[in-house]
Amino acid sequence: MAISINDVAGFWKYRGEGNASIVLWNVNENIVLRFRKRSISDCNAEFEQPLPLPIRDDYVRDVMKPLLGEFLINEGEPVDIDNGDAQRVLENIQYTREERWKSQPILTDGLLGKLPDYCRIDGVSNCIAVEIKPKLGFLHSDSPLSEHSSQRICKHCLYQYSKIKSGKFMRRTYCPLDIFASSGKRTSKALKSLFDNPQNNLKVFENGELLFGMDKARFCDGVDLKRTVFKWLTNSRIRYTGNQGNRTTTGCYRFSKNEMERIFNDFIDIITEILRRPLSSSTVVDESQSNELDIDSILGRILSVQKLLPESPISMYNLYTNFIKEKRINSDLKWCEFVANHLPILRESVVDMESSTDDAWYRYMVGTTARDCSIILAIYKVGNRGTPCPANTRCIKHQDYHLHYTLGIVDLDPKSLTKIPLNYDKYRISISDYLSATTSSCDSGFHSAESSCPDSGLDESSDCLKYR
Repeated sequence: MAISINDVAGFWKYRGEGNASIVLWNVNENIVLRFRKRSISDCNAEFEQPLPLPIRDDYVRDVMKPLLGEFLINEGEPVDIDNGDAQRVLENIQYTREERWKSQPILTDGLLGKLPDYCRIDGVSNCIAVEIKPKLGFLHSDSPLSEHSSQRICKHCLYQYSKIKSGKFMRRTYCPLDIFASSGKRTSKALKSLFDNPQNNLKVFENGELLFGMDKARFCDGVDLKRTVFKWLTNSRIRYTGNQGNRTTTGCYRFSKNEMERIFNDFIDIITEILRRPLSSSTVVDESQSNELDIDSILGRILSVQKLLPESPISMYNLYTNFIKEKRINSDLKWCEFVANHLPILRESVVDMESSTDDAWYRYMVGTTARDCSIILAIYKVGNRGTPCPANTRCIKHQDYHLHYTLGIVDLDPKSLTKIPLNYDKYRISISDYLSATTSSCDSGFHSAESSCPDSGLDESSDCLKYR
């Protein structure tokens, strides 16, 4: 479908980007455009050209949709925009891009992806959206740290040591095992950790505009976010006694810090409830009674697909190199050809993916896709419980709050097999950084590998050993 910038109504803003794409949103329509990008590691490598949009869309529609849920995913619509129009739009938003991405080439020729904007709700003008990239929510059975500690460390927490060593990131307490845990309290704890230090894993939007995220958090301590959430949930109106006798009037709310924190904790509890709520049921989850993550919740569905990942990065690398030696995988095969050739098998295997070695590559593709996907939930507060839900939204009551919300899963590009050696090298470096940091914990501020995590609240023997 060929369109021009004017055909899709007018004004585009920068939403965000990652290794695979950059996303712009339209202020007049609830749509986004997804421009593809080349690999930042090797812009000239033919293998690392982005997956053609039709193949990517087929993968999302035929493989990830059945696995995660038809109503959670929209593969989008391929559209063709004039190269000159695309260049002008990208020039206009260049100054708003994060500095670390500016050197990565954006492709303006070929098809773009046109998708619904999950950060907004149709017909709603006062909407808060939260985007969460939870990462891998379980531990592989094989652990390279087992000889150093009786406890194991998850891949995400392991990588934090290298990030801190680079000097680009501060220490954080977020662990994916918490957000996917059986206890709702641990999910809330994980969300609080993300709000304290979001890195690339959390963003908050107000009516489509970025309100809080990694770059925003660098310049504020979250007070602006908490103030916005406070006003949004309370409508920033209370009754107070003015200076005119006993007459009660409506005026400015001078709230305390403790009250602002209490309301923000309510906001986190609302997000927790939505993430853990069964998608096929209208029943509200009673977290005081829940001892398991419901497999039908959005977190439960993502975790079940993540668990299709066959091995840890080290074991996967060994399997990859053996298959190359045995010529069961052609190392010269282009990624787009590999995905296109295997889509028919993936379609057949999507209902029942077996754990045999021959299926390792299919499970690698879907498992890594679920590992790196993002959840977007958009929430709209209504005045009373009887207000009808807008189209395609869900309703929830939390304490005295009556809310409508939508859910979506994005960032569903299949991961290239050529990333396996790169991930292996990254994993080994992180292990070295971890051991270096924990053996010199007095100087580095880390707890040693043999110590337990203070105030961690961990309740499962297979949990991740994290620093605090």
